[in-house]
Amino acid sequence: MAFVFTRAPLDEALLPQIAHALKTRIDSLSRLKYPAMWEHADRAAAKDTPEKKASREKAAAIRHRLWGIVFLALGIFLVVPGIMEPGKLTLPLIVGAIAVLMGVKRLFGKYVSAEEKMMRRYEASARQLLNQLNRAQESGAPTLAFDEETMTMTTPNGSEEIVAYTAMEYVIEEEDLILITFGTKITVIRQTEIVDGNIADFLPFMEDKTNVIYLHPEAHAASNDRGDNE
Repeated sequence: MAFVFTRAPLDEALLPQIAHALKTRIDSLSRLKYPAMWEHADRAAAKDTPEKKASREKAAAIRHRLWGIVFLALGIFLVVPGIMEPGKLTLPLIVGAIAVLMGVKRLFGKYVSAEEKMMRRYEASARQLLNQLNRAQESGAPTLAFDEETMTMTTPNGSEEIVAYTAMEYVIEEEDLILITFGTKITVIRQTEIVDGNIADFLPFMEDKTNVIYLHPEAHAASNDRGDNE
């Protein structure tokens, strides 16, 4: 059995899916390294409700604004004497100016939750990966061939990189793409890019070769049942 993909440039509409796949990989690695911590987090999440989450976010937003008032007041307290005697109070003037800026930002800027900040970091990593993959294929579309033993990446100039399935870390499925990690490298293919083989058979094939995370388990109930029964 073999599968061949011809990769096309990735567009920015895929950034949220790439970011989600990267987060899934990091979460999975973290679960393996810190199982006790994740067990506690899962228990807390099971007891959580949308109402509790909304209440926490509201309280955090209020604290965010209150700290803005504190920074602003502290900044004004330091800036005024510094302006009156700039030569003698240079340090308080600088510190006060920074505090004023922080206070204004917190008071009038948009509150960003910890969860949103984390996703922004993943989105930045996703954008970097997308740009890197697109730059790598400016000379033409690479081909990824999966046979019984290896994955072979072939560039338009004929150079090849052969990757054993044992070297692969994760194969993560999103709605429109599949993210594969191996060694220190990451590649992304879309289901629509397959030119040889049946895409419906590809992930079950890869599951037999490496670690597959199904992000849409309802679409793979049979595969998950097989894994549970082994």
